[in-house]
Amino acid sequence: MNTLQIILKEFKQHIRDWQTNGIMMLFPILLIAVLGAALSNAFSGNLDFSHVKILYTVSQSAASQPVAKAFEAFSRQVSRSGFPVEQAESVQDGISGVESGSYACYISISPDNIELYENKRYTVESGIVRLMLQAFALRFNATEAIAVRGGPIQSASQSGTMDASYVNSQSLSAKRSPGSMDYYAVTMLTLIIMYGALVGMGGMRMELTLKTSNRILCAPLHRWEFLAGKVLGSLLTIAVQMTIVIAFSHFLLGAYWGHDFGTIALVVLSESIMAVSIGVALAFLLPSGGAASAVLNAVIPLFVFFGGGYIPINTMGPAVQTISAFSPLKWVNQALFGVIYDGDYSAVGTAVFATCSLAALFIGLAALRSRKEIA
Repeated sequence: MNTLQIILKEFKQHIRDWQTNGIMMLFPILLIAVLGAALSNAFSGNLDFSHVKILYTVSQSAASQPVAKAFEAFSRQVSRSGFPVEQAESVQDGISGVESGSYACYISISPDNIELYENKRYTVESGIVRLMLQAFALRFNATEAIAVRGGPIQSASQSGTMDASYVNSQSLSAKRSPGSMDYYAVTMLTLIIMYGALVGMGGMRMELTLKTSNRILCAPLHRWEFLAGKVLGSLLTIAVQMTIVIAFSHFLLGAYWGHDFGTIALVVLSESIMAVSIGVALAFLLPSGGAASAVLNAVIPLFVFFGGGYIPINTMGPAVQTISAFSPLKWVNQALFGVIYDGDYSAVGTAVFATCSLAALFIGLAALRSRKEIA
C-alpha cells in the first residue's frame, strides 16, 4: 500500500508537468514525421539504372547461331529491367564507348565466346550486369546441352526464347521491410525512452533538494518501498507518453508496428526500466541535477547513434558495428525490428537481459548511495 501511494504521488506529479509531457510526446512525433519524409528515398529500395547504358555486338559468324537469338531475348529482358541496351556498329566502337565512360558495359557475342568489358566508374551497376550475363550463359549452355537429346527443348533453344515448359520458376514473397517512417517510428521511440532517465532523475533530485525524502521516510516506510515507488511512478508516466507516441505514429503517420504488441511492450518496458533506473542512480551519484542532466544529454546521443537510431548500423563501418554491441539500444532496436518484420524472437531475450541487468546495477548503486543521502 505504501508503494502504491508513492507511485500515485509520483505519477500525478509528472502528469501535471504539461510542458515536459508535451516535449516527450511531440519531439519523437516530429522527428518521425520529418526524418521519415526526408529520408523516404533511402528506404524505398527502388534503384534507377536508366543512366547505365550497355553496348553489344554480335559477330557475323554468330548472327545465324542460336546464341544470337537467345541474346536478343536476353537484351530485351535487360532493357525491361531498367538498363538501356544498344547495338554498336563495331567492336572498336563498343570498346571506345566503355573507355570514354559513355557506357557502363560492352558485350561482344561470338559463336564460342561472350566477352564483357566494364567501366570501373560503374562498379555496382556493371557487377549487376555481369551477374545477369553469367546467369544467361549458364542457362543457355544448360539449354543447349539438353537440346542435344532432341525433342521440344531443341526447338526452344533454336528459337532463342529458352522458355520451354520444362522450367518452372517460382518466387517467394519477400518479407515486409521497414520504410523510412517505419524505421524512425521504432528508433525515435527508443530514443525518447532513453530521455525518460531525465524523468527519473528529476523526480528524485526534487525529493533530495527539498528534503522531502527524509519526511517521507519518517513514516512507517521502508527505503526499498520509497525507491520502488519512485521508479514505478516514473515508469507509469513514460508508459502513457509512449502509448500516445505509438498510436499517433501508427494511425496518423502510417508506421507499421506488427501484430505482437505483447512482446513489443515487454521490450519497451525493459528499456524504460533501464532508463529510469539510470536517472534515479545519477540523482544520487552526482552532486546536482544540472550535472546529472549534462551527463545524460552527453551519453544518450552516443547510445542512440551506436544503436542505429539515426543511421542503420549495417550501413556503417566494421569499427562502428563492433562498438554498437555495447549499446543497449542496439539490442532493443534489433529485437523490435525482428519481432515486427520477421517474427524473429531471437534478440528479445538478449535485449531484455541487457536492459534489466543495467537497471539492476543502477538501482543497486542508488540503494547504496541513498543510505548516505537520505539520513
